Amino acid sequence: MSHDRKAELLNRIGAKLQANQHFSAAGTLFICAVEDMFISMSLFWSRGNYIIYNSPDYDEFEDVMFELWELDAPDERWLEMEYLLRGNEFEANFLYEEDIGDELMNPSRISDSARRYLGDKEIMYPDDLGDDTFEL
Repeated sequence: MSHDRKAELLNRIGAKLQANQHFSAAGTLFICAVEDMFISMSLFWSRGNYIIYNSPDYDEFEDVMFELWELDAPDERWLEMEYLLRGNEFEANFLYEEDIGDELMNPSRISDSARRYLGDKEIMYPDDLGDDTFEL
């Protein structure tokens, strides 16, 4: 894997998250699962007493995420990335099949990840906010 290219792509993800009007310097968590011909993304923002969930703009992140995933050899590819951004500092954790098992699409697992990074708070979803058009 090209470590320089990986660093460049990770920095690009952070820049995209910071450019978003809903960015939270207190904590923005981007979770992305990637497999052949499959991608799933979740975005969480810390808002003090609660966390807001939203689905990111796939067009904005899809190419970067597939390129990042493809940097690894096929037998060494990660299954999911958890990308935490606080202010200008980020932390990227890569999870593999043995870390996730058959729980990849389990919403509870993803919510638990958000609480682990952003605090044990209520997670608000677009319908909870009374706005079904809330989007990035």
